[in-house]
Amino acid sequence: MLGSFLRLAYRNLKRDVYSTTLYFLLLVVGISSFAIILTIYNHEVTYDKFFKESDRLFRATTYFTRGNQEIKWAITNGHLVTILEENIPEVEQATKFQTVQHSLVLEAENRKFDIAPNGHGFYTDPDFLEVLPYPLKLGDPKTALSEPRSIVLSEAYARRFFNRVNVVGETLRLEFSGEETYTLKVTGVLEDIPSNSNLQFDLLISQHPWGGWERYGHPVRGGHATHVYFRTNGQIGVNELNEKLGRETKRVYVKSDGTPSERQYPVQKFTDIHFNADNLFEPGVPGNLLFVRILLTVGIVILAISAINFSILYTAKSLVRAKEIGIRKTLGSSHSAIGLRLIAESCLLSLICAILAIGLGEVLLQTVVKTHLYQADLSLFSSPILITSIILAGIVLGLISGSYVTVKSVVFNPTDILRGKLKTKTASFLGTRNLLVVFQFILTSTLITASLMIIKQVRYIENMDLGYEKEAVIRISKPSNMPSSQMDAFRNKLLTESSVLGAGFVFYEFLGTYNAGGVSIIHEGDTLRASGQANMVDSGLIEALNLEIVEGRNFSKEILSDSMAIIINEAAKRQLGLEEVAGRTIYDPYNSAPRKIVGVVKDYHYQSFMNEIPPLILNNLSDGYRKTHLMVRLAPQNQRAGLERIKNDWDEISAGIPFEPVFLDSSFSVMVKKETGLSQIISTYTLVSIIVASLGFIGLVRYTNEERKKEMGIRKVYGAREADVLWLVSTYFGKLILLAFVVSIPLSVYAINSWLDSFAYHTSQGVLEYVISGVILIGLAFGLTNFQTLRMARTNPTDVLKDE
Repeated sequence: MLGSFLRLAYRNLKRDVYSTTLYFLLLVVGISSFAIILTIYNHEVTYDKFFKESDRLFRATTYFTRGNQEIKWAITNGHLVTILEENIPEVEQATKFQTVQHSLVLEAENRKFDIAPNGHGFYTDPDFLEVLPYPLKLGDPKTALSEPRSIVLSEAYARRFFNRVNVVGETLRLEFSGEETYTLKVTGVLEDIPSNSNLQFDLLISQHPWGGWERYGHPVRGGHATHVYFRTNGQIGVNELNEKLGRETKRVYVKSDGTPSERQYPVQKFTDIHFNADNLFEPGVPGNLLFVRILLTVGIVILAISAINFSILYTAKSLVRAKEIGIRKTLGSSHSAIGLRLIAESCLLSLICAILAIGLGEVLLQTVVKTHLYQADLSLFSSPILITSIILAGIVLGLISGSYVTVKSVVFNPTDILRGKLKTKTASFLGTRNLLVVFQFILTSTLITASLMIIKQVRYIENMDLGYEKEAVIRISKPSNMPSSQMDAFRNKLLTESSVLGAGFVFYEFLGTYNAGGVSIIHEGDTLRASGQANMVDSGLIEALNLEIVEGRNFSKEILSDSMAIIINEAAKRQLGLEEVAGRTIYDPYNSAPRKIVGVVKDYHYQSFMNEIPPLILNNLSDGYRKTHLMVRLAPQNQRAGLERIKNDWDEISAGIPFEPVFLDSSFSVMVKKETGLSQIISTYTLVSIIVASLGFIGLVRYTNEERKKEMGIRKVYGAREADVLWLVSTYFGKLILLAFVVSIPLSVYAINSWLDSFAYHTSQGVLEYVISGVILIGLAFGLTNFQTLRMARTNPTDVLKDE
């Protein structure tokens, strides 16, 4: 019997190609969109959960206050490893590591490679791979880092250096600070690190090749320069860990007067880091939980719209098949038999669509999504539970829709059906069906408006006054084997080029996380403090990037005392609360000698737009070894030729290191993308929701026209024109869309304000976005209604009324 049901279902679907095509478009697009979004959502919320014992892994951070400023670091004191292992019984093992923050020049098989300081490498304790068990393709994780000057490579780096994967036992030559060279032995090759790992790296170097790693384990001399991760026995939680570690750190870390240090060392679960990585010196890229939740909401909305519209479309078709149902009843078919046929047809259709949606979703993931929207290693087939859920959802959707149509159809009187006198009750304006349509367009209108505001916010950030020049500016990082004096000479030579408008050095990358910093001023007997972040720059950088000095002056090479001078930003000046600060003597907690403020720079955006620009202290970059990054501004009209000349100058001094500049505007775009998160995906699937809603709207119009075709025939007999029929139907549906749009406005205002409030610098809501949303919805209503109704309006009324 089941085979008979399926064959009849197939014939019915084949008979009405128009309706079947709509079904397939609606369900395949809706389910595949939801599957892709759910895959991305699952990828985000499962960050760092791929280890078998991920729930037993933690890290220690650093927290303290400076003035009224809260300072949170992802780095901490390396002696915590000893404290955790020796004084907290629940801790099984702890390790520390340090991000490679400088360029590395590595030589393999007579070829040199410059590894940029992009966080893709760590100096580690020997037991790093035991605490954080990233698997090795080749090598033993217990011994791979046991010896100093051992190095573990990713498969990509192994191929890059040696053109093969099996490189265990090979050596790399590390060139450092001009004359120093070290031989590193390859002891392992990593498996591919999951893309949902907060820690992403391509090389691990056991300790510092030049020695001195032990000092990072000292409670005083070690400073706060390493990340500390540890594994517990699973019998202790975050609160208890914080309590125990707090007692131990107060005992170990004391001031010169014997009182406990004010610094705290909060513990964080390994699996919670991704969405809570709001510290300075994070080794990975933080996630945006708000955007992930918005994306999931969009996916649920698309699936809900698909389900609603499939039911509407399938119900519309049931009226067309009324005669078939009447004949079956006349020939003796029972209600249950007819119902089973309708349900089988619905289930078959939705099951086929679910399977096709999985295939389409996988293709889109591997092509469009991975390339343009979300760069990660994703696959629908990586999660059997997800695949099963999608198929079951398709079957359930078929059961619900088929059951609904069965209930509506089996009550038809076969005599009325076969005499052409089937009477259906025209839905009231606020009937169930119309309310479902209003509901889906409320959701669609909200998504359209929200997407427009996301685009507006992104453009606002991209076009706002940043406080510096970012166009035609490149960053050249100092290779580890190049003395700072050589970089100085290189900079001086560039300044003689007509295509170079300016060049200057900066210690930390210009865009990103700086160190913590603070200053104090004695004013009328009171100590005024400013606490925030600190970087080191020279006078050339301020000139090259057109940083505006609003008070005082720039650093000067002609004034010897400027080697200890600082420049602060407007936020730091506001925190000090003085009208004039240039020339004032300050006291730096990291320097015993008093120093002088020589100028105030206009606030500029160098990190998150979600937070206000923090107070900033710019130290004069006079020490040669700290000149890690050279920023060069080119003449825009002569940019290509300028880059070619800079490359030639670089090749003369770099001893084979390739010229690989990084454009500042590209770095800025990356920073903006981190802020706006998954906005491009949300905007894309907002368009998908419009398509899905439109398909359902076509079904509703078709269903309503079937119900009212005799009414329209009578109206035409009494003189109604085609335009009158079109206007009557269009205004009916226009009211539904207008109602949906009006209801969506307060929802949109609330949702968008909640999102914009997460940014310290944001655009404002305007009328234009709502007008555009309304025009799109109403335009869709009239366009699709007239498209569907035109054929009915042109029908000869005698063809409709001949059975009356």
